[in-house]
Amino acid sequence: NSQNRITVFYAVNCQDLISKYMGDSSKKLDELFEKAQKNERAIIFFDEFDSVASKRGDGADGIDQEMARFVATFLTKVDGFKKSKTNKMLLLIAATNRPWALDSAMLRGGRFDTHIYVGVPDQAAREFLVNKVLNGLPIEDDVDLAKLAWALEGYGGGDITAICEKIKVNAYMRSLKVGVPQKISKDDCNSILTSVHNMITADDLAKFEKFRLTGKI
Repeated sequence: NSQNRITVFYAVNCQDLISKYMGDSSKKLDELFEKAQKNERAIIFFDEFDSVASKRGDGADGIDQEMARFVATFLTKVDGFKKSKTNKMLLLIAATNRPWALDSAMLRGGRFDTHIYVGVPDQAAREFLVNKVLNGLPIEDDVDLAKLAWALEGYGGGDITAICEKIKVNAYMRSLKVGVPQKISKDDCNSILTSVHNMITADDLAKFEKFRLTGKI
């Protein structure tokens, strides 16, 4: 069956795996791996991985017990995975903003043992993100998207996209107010830029760089 040769991608927000009921998180994980096992090739991407794979022993008693159970189940699933008639490859990818919070057992060989540090976007990446949201929209001639990208230095990719969406909405709201379509203006850009605050600080970047080089903070 040609359909079975397709690589299936599962994008998992780890917040969705967390349950207030003991054992439910592990049950959801079981179901996820069972689905992946039915495909010849599968990729599972875990976003906000630290929310379910933090160091065992941290946190309140009830939550800590559930997380410890989840980590144990996860490790069992990964270590016990073997190629079968239905599945020839399973690739696991995880993303976190707090790598130092992950349980060390998750980072051992055969698990998440390849680590890639993704820093904040450079100018070229920022221009790509700005253009992705705003390019092609009605824009005043004096609006320079490259300069807007430069003004967003140090911001994360998600924040840059959100800021550009706010700029777009600002012009849209003006259009509703006057009853005539309005172009995105410098004032739209400046009013949004002055109202936002970068959540990523120099101290945060220094912490990530130290962890990247030493594995410690």
